[in-house]
Amino acid sequence: MINIILLGGRNLEQQRWIREVERELSPYFAATHVLDYQHWKRGVVEEDIPAEIANLAALVDSLEGKEYAVFGKSMGTFVTAEAIRQRRINPRYCVFAGTPIISPFSEALNETHRIKELFQRYETPTLFIQNFDERFMRPAELDDTLCSLAVNNFYVTKGYDFYIKGEGYGVHSYDPAIIVKRIKEYREGNIKPWSTRYDIPLKDVDFSWRVSEIL
Repeated sequence: MINIILLGGRNLEQQRWIREVERELSPYFAATHVLDYQHWKRGVVEEDIPAEIANLAALVDSLEGKEYAVFGKSMGTFVTAEAIRQRRINPRYCVFAGTPIISPFSEALNETHRIKELFQRYETPTLFIQNFDERFMRPAELDDTLCSLAVNNFYVTKGYDFYIKGEGYGVHSYDPAIIVKRIKEYREGNIKPWSTRYDIPLKDVDFSWRVSEIL
């Protein structure tokens, strides 16, 4: 088994949530490591992406060459993708939940362009988990966006199995148990398509890493 590093979203309550995810995933990995954001420690929602990239790289260095995967939610996808782009980290694979290709931050247009740039020529094997009613980008849009960016070795699957109207639980919330369920389905080759409305074939990518390494 390999190690896994976990990065939550930007909000303060994510510090508790990411540890729930850690508890769910811990039986399946050699060791788990949570990256606590600096703004969590200050008790304010004022993130510093470059600082967190450096902290993530330092955490990877502390593993002393051990193989690892990365799980990131929302802001965690920004930090991880940028660290990969800068070649500061080289995970075996990633699992992203609630990927905000459309930025949740200020200056949305600039951030949107920046995030698209991050995923240009992205090659790390990645499972994207996205709710049907994800407020930043729904699964179909995410799938199309990644395809348009020529991203390789990815698969988009759904978080919740149902559509949640309004601002209820599920818009940008992800149940830790469902995250583990999706990863298991992926490992076993039983992953469900992101939508029952369309017949979308699997990408022609190398899934050989999935069976032996994801858990």
